[in-house]
Amino acid sequence: MANIAKLQRVQNALAGVVTYKKRADHIRPVLENLYWLPINYRIDHKVASLVYKVCTVNRKPIAYLQLQALVSDYMPTRQLRSSKQLFLLKPPVRTEIARRAFSQAAPTVWNDLPLDSRSAETYERFRSATKKHFTHWLLQTDHVTVSAPTIRFFHMEVTKFI
Repeated sequence: MANIAKLQRVQNALAGVVTYKKRADHIRPVLENLYWLPINYRIDHKVASLVYKVCTVNRKPIAYLQLQALVSDYMPTRQLRSSKQLFLLKPPVRTEIARRAFSQAAPTVWNDLPLDSRSAETYERFRSATKKHFTHWLLQTDHVTVSAPTIRFFHMEVTKFI
């Protein structure tokens, strides 16, 4: 987590430099105007993209085949509503270091995505849906202090580019 905080500070500083903002200015609106996700959301987006490619690409490079061995589909022993949700099996872990492994992080991020993202036919639709999901998720979190008109405007602008 310390490295993520450092990367976030670098992103915040770069956003300030790109937009000529003062150091004392709030950076959240600047990141929103640049359509930049915070680092932890970018990491989740990248993991989700890797999982999509691992699960859907037909002619896979060797790297995808190696990653594919780390994830497996969730197959319940009996018929459940969650059977058709395209979930991945989340293996049990005991240590904090094991939680950071791809085999653990991939199902966690993938299962948190909405079904329309997980079931997208093309990679472009998947990217668009996940970007929209993470942006929407970002705007609903407690730490965002923007007014309702700003949120509506930001949603309109984001959906225009997605």
